This record gives sequence, C-alpha cells and structure tokens, in this order.
Amino acid sequence: MKRATELLVGEQTQIEKLAEVPVALKLLELGLVPHALITLIRKAPLGCPLYFSVDGNFLALRQNEAEHIFCA
Repeated sequence: MKRATELLVGEQTQIEKLAEVPVALKLLELGLVPHALITLIRKAPLGCPLYFSVDGNFLALRQNEAEHIFCA
C-alpha cells in the first residue's frame, strides 16, 4: 500500500483507506472514499499542490492532505 503522494503522474489506482486524522472528513466529503479510482494528473513544480482525478472529478490537494490517502 502506498500514499497518494507517491503516485507517478498518470498512474491510476484505487483508494484503499484514509488515515484517521481530522482532515479525513474533508477528504470523504470531496469524494475520496474507499474503492474510488484516483489518478495523479500533475504535480506543481515544488510538489505542492497535487492535481488528482477521482472518479471523473478533478481536485487539487496540498501534499500534507494527500499523504493521508492510502492506495492499492
């Protein structure tokens, strides 16, 4: 299992779980739920923010938020 911050650009995988942290509720509300397909679209030059596609929806997350997403 790896974190969403470790994905390569263009890599698609499935979300396995979210870490139990206060920001997890925000991530769930954004559609980052277990078994959703997540793809890293691009990274900013310094690595933050990260731009993801999650089940067809696009969103940008800070690196410290994305590290709480665990993928297959």
